[in-house]
Parts: sequence; structure tokens; C-alpha cells
Amino acid sequence: MSTILTLILLLTSPAEGPVNRLPQLTVEAIQVDGLEKTSCEMVARIIGIRPGALLTPDDPRLEAARLQLLALGIFHHVEFQLKKGRRRGNVILIVRVEERQTLIIRHLFFGASRIIPFWLGLGLQEGNFLGKGMRLSVAAVGTARSDIMEGRPQYAVESSLFAPKWLPIPLHLGARYANGTEFYRTYGEADDGDPENFLSLDYQRGGFWTETFLPLGRLFLHVGLSSELLHTTLPGERIRHFPDGTSRQIHFGLQDGFSALGFLSGRLSWDTRDRENLPSSGTLLELGGRIGSPVFFSSYSYTRGELQIEHYRRLGRHIFSLHFFGGMMMGDPALFDKFYIGDLQDLVAPRALGLNLSVSPSPNFLDTGISEARWGTAAFKLSFRYDYPLFSRSGFIYRGHLFFSAGVMGLATPAQLRFRETSLRDALPVDLTLDFGLHLDTKMGIFRLSFANALSRMPF
Repeated sequence: MSTILTLILLLTSPAEGPVNRLPQLTVEAIQVDGLEKTSCEMVARIIGIRPGALLTPDDPRLEAARLQLLALGIFHHVEFQLKKGRRRGNVILIVRVEERQTLIIRHLFFGASRIIPFWLGLGLQEGNFLGKGMRLSVAAVGTARSDIMEGRPQYAVESSLFAPKWLPIPLHLGARYANGTEFYRTYGEADDGDPENFLSLDYQRGGFWTETFLPLGRLFLHVGLSSELLHTTLPGERIRHFPDGTSRQIHFGLQDGFSALGFLSGRLSWDTRDRENLPSSGTLLELGGRIGSPVFFSSYSYTRGELQIEHYRRLGRHIFSLHFFGGMMMGDPALFDKFYIGDLQDLVAPRALGLNLSVSPSPNFLDTGISEARWGTAAFKLSFRYDYPLFSRSGFIYRGHLFFSAGVMGLATPAQLRFRETSLRDALPVDLTLDFGLHLDTKMGIFRLSFANALSRMPF
């Protein structure tokens, strides 16, 4: 059902200054069509053009406001039109919007591995909470008991609220709790996923995080703070026994008993993509980092830097994109702050709300030292992706893309980077990664039905 809400003299202060283009027209009123749940006042505040302001049909503020409204994730379509007003030189600014289904499935966790018989979980997000454009997210995941000595079930929950216009600055608040298990190898070859070669390290962690952002010209600066309390009981067996008869002390990356996880993060982003979901053109560039220090109530002192680049180009009906991620850490980070193999290799199950669900190594197509790598302090991924749009329409499914992606990734520890007493091949643990399938943008969320998604959730 469509409603027409006319905002006459909702905001009466004049615009900061006229644009330089001619002819200049005076905004007599603002009319918003298509709202069902969204607050009309919130839309007017984001538009930023007030009755009495001067503008032209090609005023750049209109395009900027359109992008801001689309960035909320609650509108499928936003369009501006000008209609003749009651007086000569006056216009009515008409904003036509099409609201999206704002209750979506953000996470869908399921699968099985050789060490966990099954896991299940769900994450929901209400993108227009109370009609104010706020995003409320809740998610939970649980597993069966691990098939390992002294194994136990795992579970994790998290919730967050994003309020873009609630306070003078946008604010993202979240809380999380996890009762989990980290698996570590004591026997066997690096590519042997037999659960009998692993033992468990149990932990509980919980805390909160917050983030805000502000524009810096065409860039956005994101600043965040995270703080958690962690309890770990380090196991008595701390030796890695290799098949050649040698052994090595295991460094868990966690302190025994209670410790604190905390860091200050920052990220600069530049985004010219035409849309956030299944883009067809534009570039995303992000440079970020975090600092863990006792100043931020952390028991672990370290620095971490990341660079992410995505570039999309459309040629006819074909979409080509290049993706790069690189990261490096220095200091003594906690295990959970390191880079994880499943977050880089498409063919390995990723973490679910921070829980480790598999002991599968990277396939090791290039026969390097990647099989031994599970967590690392240096990582990269470079991949190419091809998309073929099947359709773009209104209805339950907005877009559907067939896709294929392939690339190379790497994950290394400080010992491997120093390559002492090892070969150069082992010191550069890299591997190939690939995926193909169907990507769907629907009213209920984004779904990826792909080869890697299925393979990584099977008990191989």
C-alpha cells in the first residue's frame, strides 16, 4: 500500500547557500511517496534539502541524498522528481521510494565436519527497526558434541543495533558471548584430518563493541572499540609430535585463566560501487587497522593492518571484478584476532560467530606449507570473479547472478616468514582457491548457492 505524505515547512531554516547552476528554483514543499513503515521525518532529515532552499534539476545534492537513502538498506528504489509549484519559480520536490522487506536472514549456519557431527544457527536482521532506519540484528549458532577426547558442544550468540540518525553521530553497538572449543593438532601429517590427532582447548568469551563513522570528503572514517573478557584453561598436553619423530612446543596464543581482549580500530573507506549487493561497476577501497594494548584493557599487545580492494566493470551483460585482501600483524595477538584459514580459503568452512567448526586444511594444490597453517599473522587473497546476471526485477527475488571465482591465497606464521630450518616453499604457504554457483538477492537476504559453500560444509 502506497501513501503520500506531504512535508510542508517541516524544516524552515534556509539552505546553506545556493548552487551555482541555473535556472535556480525554490523548493516550496517536499512530498514523499511510497512509505509504509519508514518515518517521513527521517527521510526528510537525510535528504537535507529544506523548504525555501534553491536547487536545480541536476543539483548534486539530489544524487548524494539518493545514495544515502539507498545506503540505509531499507529501500529498493529511490527517485527524485520536480513538480511545478503554486508560484512561478517554485517547485515541489517529490521523493518516490520503494521499501524493501526489512526483516531478512543475515546468517544461515548449517553443516557438518569430520570433528563436529553437525551445527545449526540463524541470524536475523530488522533493517527498519521502529520505522527509524535503525538495524537490529540477532544471531545464534550451536553445535553437537565434538568427536574428540573431552569434546563438548559449542554455542555462540550476538546482537547489535545500528542507529544512523539516533544521536548526533551514527552509532553501531553490539554484544557477543561464546562458549567454544579450539582444536589443536598433536599428532599426524599436516593434511590428516582424523579427529584422533587433535585435542581441544575450551574457552568462554563475552563482551561488547561499538563503532561510528564520519565523512571526510569522499572518504568515510570508521572508528571502533571492542572489549571482551576471556577465560581459558590451557591443556596439559602442549607438544606437537611430527611423523619424523621430532616434536615442538605448541604456542596457543592465549593466556591461562582470565584475560582481556580489547582493541581500538580505524578504517578509511572509499566506495563508488553502484550498489552494495551484487554490484556491477565501481570500486571499493578500504584501509584499516587495530591496536591491542593495556590502554584499551587488553592483555595482548599487538598491531594489525589490512588493505581491501574491489573493482567492478561491466561489459555488456558480463561483469568482471578483481578482489584483493592483504593483512599483517605484529606483536603478541590473541588467537581469535589472528587471520584464520577458513576466512581466506573458500573450500574450508569459515568461522560461525567466531566458533571454529572444522579441522580441514587448505587443499594444498601447490604443495606448499599451507597444510599446517590454521591461524597466521600474515595473510593475502587475490581473486578474479566473473558474473553473468540472469535477471533484475521486482518481486521476491531482485537479482540473480551466475558466478565463477578463482584466485590465490596465503597464510603464514612468524616462524614460516623467517623460514629458519625450512625450505622457501614451506616459508611461503600459498594455495589456490575457487568457487562457482548462483548468487541471489532476495527480499529475505543474500544467498550464495555454490560449490565451495556446499563442499566446506560436508564431513570430508
